[in-house]
Amino acid sequence: MNNAILIVKGNKKLEKQDFEEKYRNYTSKELAKEIFIENFYTNYSENEKSNLSKANVALNLSHILLKTDKGKIRKALLEDEYCEYLIKAIEYVTVPIPEENLW
Repeated sequence: MNNAILIVKGNKKLEKQDFEEKYRNYTSKELAKEIFIENFYTNYSENEKSNLSKANVALNLSHILLKTDKGKIRKALLEDEYCEYLIKAIEYVTVPIPEENLW
């Protein structure tokens, strides 16, 4: 998701090694929250949101995911409680994700 955000912002994508170095001290939950806060809010404590397009991020993420092991990604996304918002954004710019294993 981080690279999908960076693409929308017009920034250079992070290579896996750079990403791991930048976020090495975060748990997966902390990492997801940090990426979300630093990109979708200008002031999280005051609930001031940025103008970053969630639909554009979702579209870029869908293109990235198409290049990845679909079974693994699908399982992770559908089971993660924090991905519900992201899934709805992807469905908004594409089509609903089927419940059955159609990937």
